Amino acid sequence: MGLALDAGADVLAHTPRDPLPADLLARTKGKWVISTLRAFAVAPERLRALEEAGARVAYGTDLGNQDTAPAIDARELALIAEAGVNPLTAATAGAASLLGLPDLGRLTVGSSASLLAVRSLAPADLAAPEWVMIDGRKIV
Repeated sequence: MGLALDAGADVLAHTPRDPLPADLLARTKGKWVISTLRAFAVAPERLRALEEAGARVAYGTDLGNQDTAPAIDARELALIAEAGVNPLTAATAGAASLLGLPDLGRLTVGSSASLLAVRSLAPADLAAPEWVMIDGRKIV
């Protein structure tokens, strides 16, 4: 990871599996890390350490690895929550910011009217919304 940061990487595509020394963690401040905890059997403490060091977190599954499927992965959301990171923020505003889509992932005046309704903020409920609205149209 140090080589990637030396080369100017702004995004870590996966949470590192091994503990990181304090000097390397400090270099992640303001950088993005995509969770992928479940796909690579990463301890949630690794993501927690990065977030506490100032890294920004976006939800990700690394689709195709470790039985991941196209959909919201409740198990990944649960691991993000176990790390002490808000899974709703990581999967919405965090992911949208990482992708350079500031009008998505948050409720603000002028933002796209894309919403999902959930029963609770529990990972299983976040992964199975009651309904979804994209650009002001209910689709599910």
